[in-house]
Order: sequence, then C-alpha cells, then structure tokens
Amino acid sequence: MAKKKTPVGAAILAESAHTGVDEAQNFGDRLARYGQAHARSLMMLEHLRETPSPASTKTAASLASCGNYLHFREYFTVGKVRLHNATFCKQHLVCPL
Repeated sequence: MAKKKTPVGAAILAESAHTGVDEAQNFGDRLARYGQAHARSLMMLEHLRETPSPASTKTAASLASCGNYLHFREYFTVGKVRLHNATFCKQHLVCPL
C-alpha cells in the first residue's frame, strides 16, 4: 500500500504564489495594454467609416463608444486592482477590447 502524502501547509503555498494580472503593481502595464487596444479599435472605426455600408454603419456605431469608460476598483487590503465596470461593443471579430 502506498504511503499518503500530508497536505502542503498554507505558509508554503503563500510563498510559491505568483503575481496575477490583477495585482496592483501590474496596473500600469495593464492600462497600457487597454490603451493600445483602444487605439487599435479607433483605427478599425476609421476604416469602417471610410467604407460605408449598412452593416459597417451599425458596427461603427457600437464601436464608437467601446472602451470609453473603464471603472477599476482597488482592493488595497489584498493588493489587487480589478476591472469593475466598462463599456464594450462585444464585437470580438472587429474590436480588440
């Protein structure tokens, strides 16, 4: 019969924890990524406005307000910053946000 292993203690698990994307120290990099994605969505918006069609007009209307509002909440007791609320167009094939 195989010997059972004892579970790892909480202190050892906390030492090996890695920093995630919602850590407060990574917030500047995260904002930069959102800014680059918003710039790419504005470039796509200009492209859609250059070639008007009924489908592109509808897509451009929702893409125009995409990413204009991002609301973050900081949980300072655990050192995390999370996206709480935002406006997205939900058009994953057109918009990088």
